[in-house]
Amino acid sequence: MFIGTEILSIAGSVMPGEAIVEDATFCPAPQPAPQPATCSESPISVTGPGATVIDEIPPTFTSMPPDMTVDATGPSDTLVQYQAPTATDNAPGAVSVSCSSASGGMFMVGTTSVACTATDVSGNSATATFSVTVQNTFDSLCRVSSLEVTNGGVAHSLCVKLEGAADAVSAGDLTSADGKVGAYVNEVDAQSGKSVTDQQAQDLEGLAQLLMP
Repeated sequence: MFIGTEILSIAGSVMPGEAIVEDATFCPAPQPAPQPATCSESPISVTGPGATVIDEIPPTFTSMPPDMTVDATGPSDTLVQYQAPTATDNAPGAVSVSCSSASGGMFMVGTTSVACTATDVSGNSATATFSVTVQNTFDSLCRVSSLEVTNGGVAHSLCVKLEGAADAVSAGDLTSADGKVGAYVNEVDAQSGKSVTDQQAQDLEGLAQLLMP
């Protein structure tokens, strides 16, 4: 007894799991491969129980966010938004896409790998990843300070202290760097409730303390 595979070329679109109730072209699978299959010249009617489409092909991502680097706005978490990935499938039906860390969620300082999964109506899935890096450096803290501190003169003064700390670290003078970071923290604390909100001051101080050499 011969057991093999038959290929049915279906003209229309059929949802996975639905019965085939339309004409199809019969093509016996080539035996042995890679000889080309020979299709029947006239369509045959394929109906009845068991004549169903089985989708085993996973979706394909059509877009993914690029690897991202953002400035930390808090010592423990930073809100990050990214463009939602999209995917398509070979069969009709919606493709759902979900990611391990959602856009608009909070990310910790460091690099987070975000895994996104696309799933079709048959349960086939594909996965792709991208990374989100939340950086906390003297330069990034200066940028965040300039955005959050409403008094331009104070913001400039804070950045000068951070630049001095960065220069001291580069020169290997950790004692001087520690003093300049401490001066930054003291000035932010003095501005709490004035040119920065209490929460912003707390976040800026926390980020500065993470930079302490």
